Parts: sequence; C-alpha cells; structure tokens
Amino acid sequence: FVNAGINNLRRSNDKWHLYSGEQSWQADHVVVCAGMGSRDLLATLNRSVPLESQRGYHLQAPHPGVTLSRIVVLADRKIFMNPMQGQLRIAGTVEFGGTGKPMNEQRALLLKDHAQAGLDNLDTSGFTTWLGHRPCLPDSLPVIGPVADLPGLWTGFGHGHLGLTGSINTGRLLARAMAGQTSAHELTPFALSRFR
Repeated sequence: FVNAGINNLRRSNDKWHLYSGEQSWQADHVVVCAGMGSRDLLATLNRSVPLESQRGYHLQAPHPGVTLSRIVVLADRKIFMNPMQGQLRIAGTVEFGGTGKPMNEQRALLLKDHAQAGLDNLDTSGFTTWLGHRPCLPDSLPVIGPVADLPGLWTGFGHGHLGLTGSINTGRLLARAMAGQTSAHELTPFALSRFR
C-alpha cells in the first residue's frame, strides 16, 4: 500500500503510469475511485465526466448531554443525528457549489439550531463543523466498469450520498469484471460512455 495523491495518469508501452509529483508507479490495471478527484484524473486522459459535488455539512457536538441509542432522523427538518462514541454528529444539509469554494459556516450552524429544536437539553458547546464532497452524476447512477478505448482502466465512483453503502458491491462487481466473470450488459448502465 502506498499513500500518495495521484495527479496524472498516462498509458504507454501497454502499462499505466500513475504520477504523484516526481514519484511514479506502473500498473497493468488502474481503478479510478477517487470521489470528486475522479473527474480531474480522467481529465488528464481527455475524458470528460459531468461529476458535481453535493457539498454536505455536519456539526459535531463533543459532549451533547443527551444519549441516543441509534440514528435519529428529524424528517420535518431533514437532519440526521448519529451517536459517535459519546459525541453526536448532526448532518443533513446539501448545496451545489463545487469543490473550490470555502465552507459556508452558516449552513453548518443551521444544523445546530434544528437539532436543538428537536432534542431538549442538547449541549452543542465546543462543536466542530465539517464539509464533505459527495460525487454526484446527473442520472444518479455511479460510473463503474472499464473505460472504452483505454485497456486496463476501470472506474468506480459517483455514488453520491451512498459511497460507503455502495462501495462493497462496487468492489465485488469490479473484481468480477476484471476477472472476466461479468456479462457486457451487466456494466452497460454504469459505463462512462453514457455521457458522450
């Protein structure tokens, strides 16, 4: 395992070359599954994908003063409260704004107000906020499978709000496909080429 930020892909001499600054690695097969970073990696190969970030916020209360035994959803306010080892994570807002804009702190603070309206005695003092990018596509389907005309290049990204949920099945499907154990029509709905 190598922990490195890959910023460029190239194919030459029947090998893939992955670059991280001055470092590089070679591989027969590469799977692009880098969330929002997948768009930029594929752009280095002149492949365009209409991947957009749905910016998701959460607020974490370190000593909430209330105990929840499970995730609680305030459906009327569209927020989710998740107990996290004595802390409470409050999430549920989304915005379109790309990956370059800074966090909109006011959006995160709305979560605190909604949670306090739903839970009596909730203590949000010492809270922290966070912004994450959910990689979403116009048809709400991920991009999974081989990239046409680029042998050995595979994709597995664009799961939107369901990245962790979809990861295991995406991994299994890609493993089967790479081993030649899938039919062509099984991956067709997820092909990158659907966006041409």
